[in-house]
Amino acid sequence: MRNRLVLVCTLVAFVLGAALVGHAIPRDEKKPVTDHGVKMLPVKAELVGEWRGLAETRNFRVAPESLKLVFKINADGTVTGRVGDWKLVDAVCRRTDASERQNWMSDFVIIGAAEGMQYPANGKNQIMITVDFKGMSAYGSVRGFAVQNKTQAIVKHAWNIIHLNMYPIK
Repeated sequence: MRNRLVLVCTLVAFVLGAALVGHAIPRDEKKPVTDHGVKMLPVKAELVGEWRGLAETRNFRVAPESLKLVFKINADGTVTGRVGDWKLVDAVCRRTDASERQNWMSDFVIIGAAEGMQYPANGKNQIMITVDFKGMSAYGSVRGFAVQNKTQAIVKHAWNIIHLNMYPIK
């Protein structure tokens, strides 16, 4: 009797599962995700100022292991400052679009060149800081290139932002 009950429950679960999958409507992947112009909105006034923090890696086979973050977001969206020993050049802070928000899980991104960072011959000298601003603090990651300690190969790498706080400009 117990075996029949288990068999009936299994069959019912299988039939219902197959019915649910059979009625699923596939998503049209060719249709672009609309952002409704959010990416083009200006930088929020609360973000303007000097931000300082630290980003660290969990992978201790690369150098540098940690990066000091010091940058200033201007009212026009441009960003100046340093990430570790690298100087930010032509950096811009902007909102992420819908697909970027889904991939990076952040509302804002700072993209610019990192003067002094080693990068592969066929790559770009580009650094990205993906951040979620929460009042006077922020969370996210720094994405760029790092050097492996043993092989000296240059690889794509990400550092997690441990803390990032805004300091009032005097």
